[in-house]
Amino acid sequence: MRKRIDFICPTCKNKKRITINDEYNETHIDKILDRSLFNIKCDKCNTNIYLDYKFVLKTPNYSLSYGEFEDVDRMCSTYDDIKEKILIYEDKLNDCLIELSKRKIEHDLEKELDLRYDGIVEDKLVFYSLKEEKSYSFNKELYDYYVNKYKVVNINNEEVNSSNYFKYIKD
Repeated sequence: MRKRIDFICPTCKNKKRITINDEYNETHIDKILDRSLFNIKCDKCNTNIYLDYKFVLKTPNYSLSYGEFEDVDRMCSTYDDIKEKILIYEDKLNDCLIELSKRKIEHDLEKELDLRYDGIVEDKLVFYSLKEEKSYSFNKELYDYYVNKYKVVNINNEEVNSSNYFKYIKD
C-alpha cells in the first residue's frame, strides 16, 4: 500500500511530501537487500538519505515483515534481521535450523560473533559477523544434519531469533 509522508532533509531542512510503499513483492528483493529501495535524494541539496520504515515483503513462497504486521510468516525487528531472513528463504533453508547452526558455530569457536546468514557458496554456508565485520564459511553438513535430526514446528507471525529459536525445534 502506498502512503504519503512528510520528510525533512537532515542536511538542509527542506520539507517535502513523499510517497512510500509498505508492501513489496519478489520483484523488489534485490533492491531491499542493497537498500536502494529506501534511498531518496533531496531536491534542494542533493543529499542521499536512507529512509528506515516498516514494510511487508510477500512472495509466492513466504512473507516477512520489518515491523509488526498481520498474516506474515516471520516478523523482523531490524533491517539486518529481514535481510538475513530473505537470504535464508531464498536459499530454501529453515531459519530455526540456521539459528541452531549459528549457535553451534559460535560455541565451537568459543566466541560470540553476532553471525548473520549471508548465502551459500559451493556447498558452504556463509555467515557474516556483525561484531568482527568479517565472513566465515562452514560446510553445509552441520545444517543438513539438523534437517535430518530435528522437526521444526509451524510458526506464523512470530519473530525467530537467537534467543527464541529453540522453542520451535523438536526431536
